[in-house]
Amino acid sequence: MNNLPEYLQETSYAEQIASYHAVASPNKPLLPPPELPSFWNDKDKCELIEVVNGGLDVRFVGPGRGNDKDAASVRANCPIPRGVGVYYFEVEIVSKGAEGFIGIGFCKLRVPLNRLPGWESDSWGYHGDDGHSFCCQGTGKQYGPKFTTGDIVGCAINFRTLTGFYTKNGVDLGIAFRDLPISRSDLYPSVGLRTMGEHVRVNFGQKPFVYDVEQYMREEKAKMYGLTNTVPTKILFGDDDVMHVVQSLVGSYLSHNGYVETARAFAEVVKSEHEALPTGALPKEFSSKEDAAAVNRQRIWNAVVRGDIEHGIKLTNTFFPDVLTAEENVEVMFKLRCREFVKLIMAVAEATSPTAKPDKDMPDVAMGEEVDLVGSPAPTDSTKLLGAVLEFGKKLREWFPSPEHRDALQEIFSLIAYPDPRTEPRVASLIDPAHDAAVAEELNSAILVSSGGTKFSALERLVQSTVVKCNQLRDEGNGAVGVVNVKADFLG
Repeated sequence: MNNLPEYLQETSYAEQIASYHAVASPNKPLLPPPELPSFWNDKDKCELIEVVNGGLDVRFVGPGRGNDKDAASVRANCPIPRGVGVYYFEVEIVSKGAEGFIGIGFCKLRVPLNRLPGWESDSWGYHGDDGHSFCCQGTGKQYGPKFTTGDIVGCAINFRTLTGFYTKNGVDLGIAFRDLPISRSDLYPSVGLRTMGEHVRVNFGQKPFVYDVEQYMREEKAKMYGLTNTVPTKILFGDDDVMHVVQSLVGSYLSHNGYVETARAFAEVVKSEHEALPTGALPKEFSSKEDAAAVNRQRIWNAVVRGDIEHGIKLTNTFFPDVLTAEENVEVMFKLRCREFVKLIMAVAEATSPTAKPDKDMPDVAMGEEVDLVGSPAPTDSTKLLGAVLEFGKKLREWFPSPEHRDALQEIFSLIAYPDPRTEPRVASLIDPAHDAAVAEELNSAILVSSGGTKFSALERLVQSTVVKCNQLRDEGNGAVGVVNVKADFLG
């Protein structure tokens, strides 16, 4: 996620990446999401140009004979994923060379590279020498201004509207191409040169863009949701009152997930609002019934989310003794113990940090009884903490001996190799506190199912089905849903 350009951080593509890089699990998808273009492909270019500077720069090396036979292009290292919704890159004109015959655009894989972008079928380009746009033919149309040395030209594809447009020095030049055949084949960023001295440098999102593409993406997202808001509510909810439906969904979600105090307060607000109406009726199936089990589930959830994994396990075994011993919940217990191991690693890093507090101020380290740490003071030096880590690692191998678990354990055991994993980007995903909330949700669902309830509330099932449908449309090549990220847009 951190390597994604800012404008793609809240897209369907970002959600796809986040799902793939979730906590290690035997059920992890086998295929990673498609990559974004990140450099020019030195193996997919015409011989009259060279690719340098780590694949970011392209220079014309000739010989230049002053005619179209000198045209030379290069494609990016991979096609543009259709699930991004909008794709954008910028090209800096380092030098326009002798005549500035520079073309910027995109094309399909089989397009010959001895021509400038836009001159061939399945190729589109904007040229600097005359400001013309070229759409799959050698004859261009007047489009925008010429561009020269020092200019920065941006190229964008909108997968929702099937259009392409360009920018110059941060200014939108308007739509250049319509009805792009996006669903039928992959498109690659491309740049072409033709005369000596021409030199360009690409920005595929490695640094901030000159054009405010983030604002453009926000506007696209608003347009997309605006379309959904035009659907008549009767189609979605039948004869039910929309507000009643929403209030019932929210109320059931709060009760289902153990937010007892919030559920009670919400119910009181809903009740007062409906008593003021002529009918005085509460929404159908709405209830504020307090459940002692819900209070206990909330205590467990809070313990796990704040990283006190062992306390969460103890509470679970006290109030719901059959949950974590059930065969169907082995994965939940495995993830809990993995998070417990990570917390120990973090305690070691804290104890050995140059800015570590004196031992008397160090927080207790929650651990399993098997290593004789529960109920006694936490180890007061890093050596004892490291010993606890190694001992607990041995226990994890004994408790979870399957090949799938062994691979996942090996991944978290790699944290031991780093003096301070908190400063290592390569393992940032393993120590992300967001995993605590994720496993807390899984544990809550397991408790509910064991008690005869449903794993998810009606609201959660609605969100899940929406995500599945959006993902299905994205995988089918529907570019319209690319700007949507249900979890980021609605769940924060």
